[in-house]
Amino acid sequence: MLHELRRVADAQYDLLDVATAAVPPVPLGPRDPADDARPAATRAAAAVHPALDTRLGAFALAAVLAFLICLGSGAVRAVSGEVLPIWAANGVLLAQALTTRETRRLYVLTGGALGFLGADLTQGDSLYVSCSFVAANIIEVFIALLFAPRVASTAELARPRRCLAFMAGAVVLAPAVSGAVAVSLLHVRFGAHPFASFRDWVVADALGMTIFTPAALVFFSGELRALWRSERRNRTLALLALLAGVTLIVFSQGTWRLTYWALPPVAVLAFEAELGAVFVGVLLLIAIAMAFTLHGQAALWIEPHHESNHARIIALQLFVLAALGMAFPINALQAQRRKLLDLLRESEQRYRALAENADDVVMQLSLNGTVTYVSPRVQSKLGYLPAALMGTGVLGLVHPADRGAVESAIEAVQRDRGEVAIRYRARRANGSHIWVQSLLSPAFTLPHRPFDALAFTMRDINASTLEEQRREAEQIELKRLAYVDGLSGLYNRRHFDIELKRSLFSVDTQDANAGIVLLLVDIDEFKAYNDAYGHQAGDDCLRAVASAIAAAVPQAGIAARYGGEEFAIILGDSDPNDAVEIAERIRCGVELQRIPHAASSRQTVTVSVGVAAARSGADVTVRMLVGAADAALYRAKRLGRNRIASQGWLTAEL
Repeated sequence: MLHELRRVADAQYDLLDVATAAVPPVPLGPRDPADDARPAATRAAAAVHPALDTRLGAFALAAVLAFLICLGSGAVRAVSGEVLPIWAANGVLLAQALTTRETRRLYVLTGGALGFLGADLTQGDSLYVSCSFVAANIIEVFIALLFAPRVASTAELARPRRCLAFMAGAVVLAPAVSGAVAVSLLHVRFGAHPFASFRDWVVADALGMTIFTPAALVFFSGELRALWRSERRNRTLALLALLAGVTLIVFSQGTWRLTYWALPPVAVLAFEAELGAVFVGVLLLIAIAMAFTLHGQAALWIEPHHESNHARIIALQLFVLAALGMAFPINALQAQRRKLLDLLRESEQRYRALAENADDVVMQLSLNGTVTYVSPRVQSKLGYLPAALMGTGVLGLVHPADRGAVESAIEAVQRDRGEVAIRYRARRANGSHIWVQSLLSPAFTLPHRPFDALAFTMRDINASTLEEQRREAEQIELKRLAYVDGLSGLYNRRHFDIELKRSLFSVDTQDANAGIVLLLVDIDEFKAYNDAYGHQAGDDCLRAVASAIAAAVPQAGIAARYGGEEFAIILGDSDPNDAVEIAERIRCGVELQRIPHAASSRQTVTVSVGVAAARSGADVTVRMLVGAADAALYRAKRLGRNRIASQGWLTAEL
């Protein structure tokens, strides 16, 4: 009952397939992913005739192909004397089963079995012999289908793992099992020794699987149409014609020494064409070689060691194996090489696309700094055409003051094989310079191998660098203004207090006669000057005195406006005698300016100076040192002004 229901359901599915193929599809919704996942063979068959893309179509195609191929093989076997060189039917049936839907493989096997049976009965075999042959052939295809990888094209079959699985399952295991079945069922029919019959069966079927399964995949998968539409079509056709012509010449000659000259065209075809074209070429070679050999016209016929037709068939099989053994590895390696080249080309194109669309300028340099590649972005960033920079030194783009740093960075990359980032000024085409940042690193190379190129990027950081420099200048100016007196231009009282304390408590000199010296400078009768000339003139007077002080104080000294009309100078690592000389230069400098001062007895602006000094380790405080200098200044005032008074060295007891 269950079998009857399944038969009715299958018939309904077949009718539905035919009806669906006859009616154009209506796009009512999204495509079914399973429809796109159909094997290429079913799509190719549907393109020829919609009815072939059904269960009944697959069944009929398998039956017709098996019937015709079996009849042809029977004719060849009759010519060769019951020794068949290559059994093609199982390989073709396996290719169809591999490229059809899994739900239709049972129909393919059933159609193939029916075709085998019809061909055997047509050739006069008994029902038992015919059924035995059919059983052995179907078992072989079933085992091959069970253990062989699921492939839908010769390109998939060329992958190493799938190729090994195909060889193990379809070429070795399946023919061995079917040969054992055939010998056990038909040992009387073969007549020869069982081992010889088994050997002939296995070799013929293994060759058939090896050659005709991939060759049939070319037709079932639609690869033949792709080869015809390929840009290399004319070259492939020319190579196939060359192979056919050379094979015709070689096998039509009467010497066996020329036989293997048919192999070089096979090698050339394997090197230049796709795998599908290689198997088409092998089919041509087999057809020509077999036709000449079986009719006694080829070199294999006159070879003295080939005294029987059986020996000639073995020699032909070895010749075909030699052609396959040479062509397949060459094509596989060439396909892998083309794939690697495609990946490399794709990687290079991706890199160039990234480099040409990146905002940074991307360069490649030789180890001596010569530009070997530069991205088009250099034109918008620096104003150069890329072609104008090719072959030039990258240091020519660097500001002369920064070239040493860039050279050192290039040497560091070569020495350490690492990355180096550097900031410098780059010269633009108009002669101006902008700040850029470059990252240098070795170009791609294998580990522990010397590299011969540098990757070099250049990023425009001119705006950010100039802004950073502006901020730094502002910070410096703000810091300076925080410690500078705005009127005199000397340091202010805050900075004086900090520096005096620091100098006094950090004094460390090897000279016992040296220490910290403080000078206090006061403008004589400055209040009367302000009253007589006004505050603006007073400010001018303060600036003039500050200028004289700045000119007299050495670079290591610190001059500050102490307050009002009073100034202070700190001299480190000095002594009172040196300080008095400096004080005298200040006094003379102010007096020589001859600033009018009508309220003064000398009629010009003058200053008085007080000097005090402290040795290292004398335990003198800031208050003590300032008090001593102030006392010396008061004494100078009391003695008549416009003079210098010194307290000398101070001690803690003071």
